[in-house]
Amino acid sequence: MIYFKLTIEKSAHAKVTNVLTSFGTNLWTISNVTETTNCEANSCYCMKGYKWNDTVCQTQNCCGNSTCTFTSPAHCVSVSTIKIQGSVHLDPQTFGGCLATKTNDLYIKCNENVTVKMKTTFSTINGFEALTIQNYTVGSVIANFQMVFVSSVTSQDLITKSQAVIASLGASMILETTGVVQIHMPPNPVKYDSNDTVSCTSQDDLGTDPIWTLQQPGGVNTIYNGTQATVILGHRETTVSLNDITELWHGTYKCAYIINNGSLIITHQANGLMDVAVVPDISITINPQFPRCKDSLSLLPVQINCQAAQIGYTYNVSWTSDITSALTPVTQSKYSMNGSTGGVWGKTTSQCVLQDLYAVLQKSLIVDIGLGLLEKNGAIVFSELQRSTNNSALIDSASNINATVEVLSNMQNKLKTMQNSSAVSDFLSSSSNILNTTEGSWKNNNGNTEDNTTLAERYLESVEELIKKTTFAINQTTPNVVVNTCNESNCRNSVFNVSVTLGDSYNGNVTTTGFQKLHNLLPSPSNAKPNSIVVSTTTGTQLPSSVEITIDFVLISPRPRNVLIKCVAWNNNTGQWSPDGCRWQGASSPGLCVCQHLSSFAILMSKEPIEIDGASQITYAGLGVSVICLLISLMIEITVWSTVVKTNTLYLRHTAHFNISLCLLIADCCFLASSINQIPAIWCQIFTVLKHFCYLAMFFWMLCLSITLLHQAVYLFHNVSKTSYLRFSLVLGYACPFLIVFITFIINDTGAEGSYYSSDGCWLVYKGLLQGSIYTFIIPVGIIIFINTFSMLVVIMKLLDHPKSTDKSCDKEKNAAKTVMRTVILLTPIFGVTWILGFVVMILDLTTGPIAFAVNYAFILLNAFQGFFILLTTCIGDRMVRETVLSRFRKKAPASFSESTTKMDSSLKK
Repeated sequence: MIYFKLTIEKSAHAKVTNVLTSFGTNLWTISNVTETTNCEANSCYCMKGYKWNDTVCQTQNCCGNSTCTFTSPAHCVSVSTIKIQGSVHLDPQTFGGCLATKTNDLYIKCNENVTVKMKTTFSTINGFEALTIQNYTVGSVIANFQMVFVSSVTSQDLITKSQAVIASLGASMILETTGVVQIHMPPNPVKYDSNDTVSCTSQDDLGTDPIWTLQQPGGVNTIYNGTQATVILGHRETTVSLNDITELWHGTYKCAYIINNGSLIITHQANGLMDVAVVPDISITINPQFPRCKDSLSLLPVQINCQAAQIGYTYNVSWTSDITSALTPVTQSKYSMNGSTGGVWGKTTSQCVLQDLYAVLQKSLIVDIGLGLLEKNGAIVFSELQRSTNNSALIDSASNINATVEVLSNMQNKLKTMQNSSAVSDFLSSSSNILNTTEGSWKNNNGNTEDNTTLAERYLESVEELIKKTTFAINQTTPNVVVNTCNESNCRNSVFNVSVTLGDSYNGNVTTTGFQKLHNLLPSPSNAKPNSIVVSTTTGTQLPSSVEITIDFVLISPRPRNVLIKCVAWNNNTGQWSPDGCRWQGASSPGLCVCQHLSSFAILMSKEPIEIDGASQITYAGLGVSVICLLISLMIEITVWSTVVKTNTLYLRHTAHFNISLCLLIADCCFLASSINQIPAIWCQIFTVLKHFCYLAMFFWMLCLSITLLHQAVYLFHNVSKTSYLRFSLVLGYACPFLIVFITFIINDTGAEGSYYSSDGCWLVYKGLLQGSIYTFIIPVGIIIFINTFSMLVVIMKLLDHPKSTDKSCDKEKNAAKTVMRTVILLTPIFGVTWILGFVVMILDLTTGPIAFAVNYAFILLNAFQGFFILLTTCIGDRMVRETVLSRFRKKAPASFSESTTKMDSSLKK
């Protein structure tokens, strides 16, 4: 079939048509004479069913059936014209001559062979116009060709003929057709923020679904279903419905039906341009940037420039006449400053966002609109985010951190799953990078969101949700974020030395994430502070109804005694730490938590230790009573000394009583003095030394009592003089405690706070089992109590076994010894039990519960009333002392009565 193009005068059109249709022979005939183009002078238009060819459309910008003006002849083609661009991959051994120069005989013969075989087959398709082999290229032997059909061609007919050519040439073929599929574009320009539809149709069932793409200066994107695009696929018709159209949808649309039959690949495609009427991007500049008026009368000219980016449109510019004045201090461009009604301006805060970070933020907003595959777009966003946040110093501002968190939030809202390992790696690196910024940058922007959540809250929620959407096991370590996954029963993960164990009730993937520095950024109660990193644990599937998770935290700072720790989980609904469903395992394991659910966990530690209700009042009242009782006891000892002290044994007893009372009096006074709030450190140190010495001296004087009593019981006929006893007692009662206190003071950094004494109560330091200066008190006291108990047992046995025929002269010594023994028996349990309870108080933490409180109350009561017990046992409980005191009062009572009567009579006379 051969086609001819004729240019004739319009007036001769009918006659020429009649003449042409009458031509013909047995070999050929002329049929289908059709008018395609009508021109008057230089103005031309296409007849119905025809359009301007592609060359005219591209060079003259005259497309479709528009009326156009030309300086040279132009013609229209059928709207059903089909152009095919193709390539045939030939066997180089058979068709190697086609790669020779065009004047070479080998090339001429090879080219003729290929051309004839192709034309012979394709020319049998109705509407065949031309086949031209454009060139041959290397890559085996590739013949690039073009075919034109002036009428529609069915897909099956094209497949059949192409396979015949492939068989005759022993080759493979790739074809791209234009015209089989028709694209229907909305009129340009398309209104901004409007809704419209692009569609492709084919008269033939192409047997496959098409692929939609959009070509833009930045590249080619495949169009999928998204928030702004809805793709409907079909073998004959396909549409893309767009809503809220912006400049993102400007470009060349292409629908392509790809038929792949192995050696034959045919792509039926159609292209169309969409021009979107873009809203102008306006920037305003002021010169001078910061106009300052020197006085109220001077006029300062200010030039304001309003510019729109060049996008090919002409806009009408209008100006408003509003004039606004404001008094603000000078700050930098793109910076803001918080004001105050008190006239004090706050610190300037940068409102600028890094350009590349802002670009990432914009991309995160459009990952799901339908331009490109969502998963692929997400991987691009995370890759660029990782590069943008790699320099922590550059992003250390509230605006940059907010932009980064916004990107993470957008991605967790838009992504359905995360299957790309490199995307997950980039996401975790970005999450770690942002935590390298300063705490102030995070908190400068808190509460500026619609739901009044902090940046740290949004960050945590976004990272948790993105990790949940990951479909594979993650094991990655970054400086501030560590992720560990296991998928076995009794699963155990470890992040930043924090171990997390999930019971055997779950066998799926368990992912644990540790966050450095995040604990300081999340809101905490005013009475507590975070004392661990934040650890998040998630699973890929639904958990069983009952689950137990054990978290062994590493505390950031050691827990002081009696300070309560709470195991807490982050509640996204309330935006607070919540202890619900979590239990702390006690002071013996201060970092161990057990929870009944999965969440983000941390440890909160109270800022103040637990207080014992009424402890101060009981202590002060008891010490007050003790001080009075000790003063009374000392006065009684002085009063009855000459009367009562008749033997060496009684001298021993009353000397010890006097010194015990004196030491306890000084210690109690120091205790009262050290209870003053905000006592200077030097005075706290002095009071600690005095209490340490006096309490020790008190027990060593008790030791003097028990040793001398033991000596007297064992060696009945060996009497010790008062001078020897006094010398021995002073050495043992004061020299030994002094040496202990002095050595302890020196070896503990010369009495440094935290090493020798604690500012809390001005007493010795307890650091743990056999650790701390407190043991220089506890160990000597324990030894003395043991010796006293042993001595009491020996003396009791000796007294019970004492022969009845003993000389009567020793009865006084025997009775005195019994009195001393009674004193030791009474005071040793009182002092011993008191300080044993004191040791237990050191061991038991108030967080233990009611037992610790009971022990503390018992210690407080016994310790506070020690002076009262001394008065009760050594004075009131001693018959000789009691009778001596009473006799003294009886002797003085009449004189006192007579004197008072005389004074009364005298006053009456006046």
